[in-house]
Amino acid sequence: MKKLVYYFMTFLCAFMCFAGISLFFINEDSVQNFMVKSLKLKNSPWLNGGKIVADFFDEVCDDNGSGKLNYPHYEQFEKGSLDLIRYTVHKPVYEAVWQQHPEYWQLDLEFKCGIPDVRNIMVYIGAENMSGGSTEPLFADAENVKFDIFHPWNFAVWVNKENGTVYNSRRDFICETENYFISNGKEVFVRIPLAQKELQKFYTSKITWHYVVAGGFSEWDKGGFLPSDSDEKIYDLLDGYSLKIPQSQQLSSRTLFPVEVKMKDESSLQDTTFENAVKKRYKEFQEQKIIPLDETKDEPVSFSEKLEYAICLFEHGEYKKAEKLFSELVDENENSALANAYYGSCLAIRGGNSNVFAAMKLVKQSFVYLDKAVSLCAGSDDEMEVLLNRANVASSVPESVFKKSAVAGADFERIAELYKSCADFDKDSDEKKTTLAYYYVCAAENFRKAGRETDAKRNAWYAEKIFQKQ
Repeated sequence: MKKLVYYFMTFLCAFMCFAGISLFFINEDSVQNFMVKSLKLKNSPWLNGGKIVADFFDEVCDDNGSGKLNYPHYEQFEKGSLDLIRYTVHKPVYEAVWQQHPEYWQLDLEFKCGIPDVRNIMVYIGAENMSGGSTEPLFADAENVKFDIFHPWNFAVWVNKENGTVYNSRRDFICETENYFISNGKEVFVRIPLAQKELQKFYTSKITWHYVVAGGFSEWDKGGFLPSDSDEKIYDLLDGYSLKIPQSQQLSSRTLFPVEVKMKDESSLQDTTFENAVKKRYKEFQEQKIIPLDETKDEPVSFSEKLEYAICLFEHGEYKKAEKLFSELVDENENSALANAYYGSCLAIRGGNSNVFAAMKLVKQSFVYLDKAVSLCAGSDDEMEVLLNRANVASSVPESVFKKSAVAGADFERIAELYKSCADFDKDSDEKKTTLAYYYVCAAENFRKAGRETDAKRNAWYAEKIFQKQ
C-alpha cells in the first residue's frame, strides 16, 4: 500500500510540473472548495458571534455630518476613524460554551480606520414585541437630534473607548457590554449580555430597528459627544430605511430614521445570481461593439499609429503579433503607460499557455510592466485603460500562487470610480449602468477571493444600488 501511495504521489508531482499551469489556473477554486467540503469545517455560533441576520454598508468618506463637519485638530483623530462603513447584526446566542456570558447578542461595527479611543458610538434599538420607547436621545441635547416617531427605541447601547453600557428607554442602567477590538481598533464587536429578563425579549423579536451614530469622544461633554464648530455632533450614521434616506437629509432635518432588521438567519450561501446577470449583460454589450480588423489600412508609421494598431490586434485576439509590436514600442518609448500595460498583458497571456516554470516567470515579468504602467499613468486620461489591463491579469492568475486578488479588487473599484466620473457617463443609460455595475462586481469577486469580506460585500452593494429605484 505504501509503495502504491509513493508511485501515485510521484506521478502527481510530475503531472503538476509538466502538464502546464493553465489547468491549475482553471481548477484552483474547485480544489479549494473540495478541500473545504471534505474537511466539513463549520463555525460554532458561539465562536463567531452567532448567525448573521443582517449586514449593512454605509458610504465611505461621508464622515462629515450633514456636509459641514470637519475633524478635530487632534493628532489621534485620523481621518476616517469616525467613518462607519459596515454594521452587522447577529442572531442572539444562548447556552454558549467557554464564553464570559453564555447568553448574548452581538453587534459588529467596522470603521474605515482609527483607534477606539476617539469614538463615541450610540446604537439605539427598538423591537416590534416591545411597548413604550423613546424618540429622544439617551442624554438630553447630546446629539441634538430626534428619532422617527413611528420607531421609538427601547434600549440604547453606548460604547466609548473600551467601555460599553446598556440603558433602557427610561434611562435606567441595565448592564455593561463585552467589547472586542480587532484590526488595530477599526472593527468593534459588541456583545450585549442577555441575562436580564427585559433584554431576553430580543430572543423572540421578529423585527428590530437600529439607529447607529458615531461622533468624537470627550469625557467632559454631555453624552460623550465632542463639540464641533456647529451644533452638530454626529459625524457619521447608518442611513435609515434600508439606506434610502441620505445622511445629509436626516441630519439637516434633525430627525433620524432606522434600518430594519428581520431577525431570521441570513443565508450562508453566497447568492451570485445578480452578479452573474450583470456579467452576462456586460458581455452582450461588448460583443455588439466588436469591429472587424481592417487589414487594408496603410502600415502604421508613427508611435501613436503603431500603438493604436497593436491595441487593435490585442482586442481581436492576435496576441502573438500584438506582443511583438508592444515589445518594440516599449523599447522605443519606455515611459509609455499603454505600451507597458498591454505588453504586460501579452506576457501573462503567453504564460497561461506555457508549462509551469515558464508561466511563473512570465507572470512575474508581466507585473513588472503592469505595475510600472500604473505608476506612469496616475491621474492621466489613460489611467482607466491601464488599470483594466492590470486588473484583468491580476484576477486571472491563481490567488494561492501570486496573491493578486486584492490588487485586482482595488483596481476594479478605482476603475468604477473613474468611469462614474467620466463626462459622458449617463446614469440613465442601461449600457453605462451595466458597465459600472460590472466593475463593482469584479471588485467584489476579487476581494472575496482575497478574503476581504467587507470590501467584497461593500462593492456588491454598490453594484446593486445602481439599479435600485431612487
